[in-house]
Amino acid sequence: MGEGVVSNAFFVQTPNMFLRNDQTQHSTRFRCHAQIEKFDLNRGWFYVQCSTCDKTVYPEEAGSLKFVCKDDEDITPKFLYSVNAIITDETTPTEVTFFDEGMTALLKTSCVDLILKHGYTDPKSLPQQISDVIGIRKIMHVSVRREGHIVVTNVTDLVETNNAQGSSVGTLASAVPPTTPDPKVNINKRSHADSPGKENAL
Repeated sequence: MGEGVVSNAFFVQTPNMFLRNDQTQHSTRFRCHAQIEKFDLNRGWFYVQCSTCDKTVYPEEAGSLKFVCKDDEDITPKFLYSVNAIITDETTPTEVTFFDEGMTALLKTSCVDLILKHGYTDPKSLPQQISDVIGIRKIMHVSVRREGHIVVTNVTDLVETNNAQGSSVGTLASAVPPTTPDPKVNINKRSHADSPGKENAL
């Protein structure tokens, strides 16, 4: 499947909401049942920001945990997750990005702890804690942003979500954003969702 393309089968309906168009943020947000198939480390799994100007900073020398910023001195580095991955609902592999918020929710461990407490200082070497989540089914909160960039903004466990709602979170179903009715189309014509064999999940 091409980058930034999400098939209808990838969406999940939930008792509360299955799709919301956010015109202010120029994004579409939804939740889905999915699991991580693999991580792409071409760009590493974390980056480091300057504590003063928020620009990306770089090690003073290879392997060093002392970082330098071209604009500021004596900075405190901010370690943040940023990793590309393929997630799938077993039928639809899709390329996504986990930034700091989404990956912290997934691992329940901060980026700075993995680096400073556990010693994972190589951005091109995947920590065991990240490898361990591959293949585990989760509820992923996804934002499809401008130009099709797909970001996982939050991750919750299936069991946690079921307990919180008192019922099943939802099932994979065909779903598309609402469209403006075409006046040329017969309004009495049976919709695709009402066709025989299609289950109404709402």
